[in-house]
Amino acid sequence: MKHNYLTLLLAVLMSIASNVVSAHDFAVDDIYYDITSSTNLTVEVTYRGSSYNSYSNEYTGKVTIPETVTYNSKTYRVTSIGDCAFYGCIGLTSVTIPNNVTRIDAYAFYDCSRLYRVTIPNSVTRIGINAFCNCIGLSRAEFASVENLCGITFGNIDANPLYNTHQLYIDDKEITDLVIPNSVTEIGKYAFYGCSDLTSVTIPNSVTKIGNDAFYGCNSLTKAEFASVECLWGITFGNDYANPLYYAQHLYVNGEEVTDLVIPSSVTSIDNLSSSFFSGLTSIVVENGNLIYDSREGCNAIINTATKTLLHGCKNTTIPNSVTSIGERAFRDCSGLTFINIPNSVTSIGERAFRDCI
Repeated sequence: MKHNYLTLLLAVLMSIASNVVSAHDFAVDDIYYDITSSTNLTVEVTYRGSSYNSYSNEYTGKVTIPETVTYNSKTYRVTSIGDCAFYGCIGLTSVTIPNNVTRIDAYAFYDCSRLYRVTIPNSVTRIGINAFCNCIGLSRAEFASVENLCGITFGNIDANPLYNTHQLYIDDKEITDLVIPNSVTEIGKYAFYGCSDLTSVTIPNSVTKIGNDAFYGCNSLTKAEFASVECLWGITFGNDYANPLYYAQHLYVNGEEVTDLVIPSSVTSIDNLSSSFFSGLTSIVVENGNLIYDSREGCNAIINTATKTLLHGCKNTTIPNSVTSIGERAFRDCSGLTFINIPNSVTSIGERAFRDCI
């Protein structure tokens, strides 16, 4: 009988223990942490309960995450914000992230609908998918520097708080005329996604790559300035929305608008220029080549006779017998193209030359 009683008591105690089990290792000042390295003494911010939705509103008001936290006589550095750490905290209004934090993980602030301000330090290099999804109250996202923002790897568009705010703040100042510093060589995908308040952007010679959708939704852009025409040709764009010219439609070099563009004979494809870019030009000259182009009548074709390559065409294109190759993406997105006659002289057609010609 005594044995059965002890067994029952043990079962009850185990049941109680299982109900209070928590995902966090410890809490200090109502912020919950998981130890990520006992050797390096690092922790990440996490949620309170046994699962991310155990408590609907565990963090409220203004939260300032400390750089370090002391527990059991050990001082830990706070280096990340874990998956779903602030998930569903509708009472959370602002959060300040310290310079130690390098990573904000997936769904970290998902559904924080009253979160209106977030400050991202220079140390952050990665923000996971949907980290700021459904943060519909966000009105201000502040980054420590443009360099930092360009270098962050965003998991998707909802990883970037700018998707909600549409305004970029650096050092407590809204940026509408964006100047990319010379120290930047690559602008990551989604970097300025949704920044509809941007009116101009300046790209230095140092930039060689701009990721997918980096300037998507920047529909107030009226000016895109490149350090040189050579700079423009030297950049690899992830897609049309990676190029600020998609919205600006006007190319500037050294403060002057370029209306008569010279394409070097070395250029064999112009897939880094969206179709809207051509509307800002009055003439295009292919260096050492032939020109068939008139922006006032719609684009016909751009042909480099030095390489005998058709670089760009659209629905009114007539391909002459002098052309031996059709360049990469030459007719991409030409939705009005219904018929094309390719002459016998053409021996090669580049990758995605007729993609999305519906």
